[in-house]
Amino acid sequence: MIRRPPRSTHCISSAASDVYKRQEYRLTDEVLVAALVYVRRLQERTRVRVTRYEIHRLIATVLMVSVKYNCDNYYSNKYYALSAGLSLIEINTLEREMLELLNYELEVTVEKYEEFANYLKDNT
Repeated sequence: MIRRPPRSTHCISSAASDVYKRQEYRLTDEVLVAALVYVRRLQERTRVRVTRYEIHRLIATVLMVSVKYNCDNYYSNKYYALSAGLSLIEINTLEREMLELLNYELEVTVEKYEEFANYLKDNT
């Protein structure tokens, strides 16, 4: 992942706490749970440590990838880049890197979905 301080404090991660923003970014429960599964897969497959300067990039990218895989309608990468305070080139690079690290394995089984959804219900 690219390592440099964020240019903006506004990012997709802030949208997750607001219902209107969740709808605007198409962050359904399914998208959010799948995004958590992807983060867990990244943790299991890599030794990458995410710093406070990189976390918004990870969140923006994983949410964008999850929306694009799990929803029929989604925005362009340019839209997500602007929302996250990133350049189009950077969001494209991050997306490609994430997909490669995940070996393009984005399907989440029903069992895995329920495991993560139940964990969230029990711990939030």
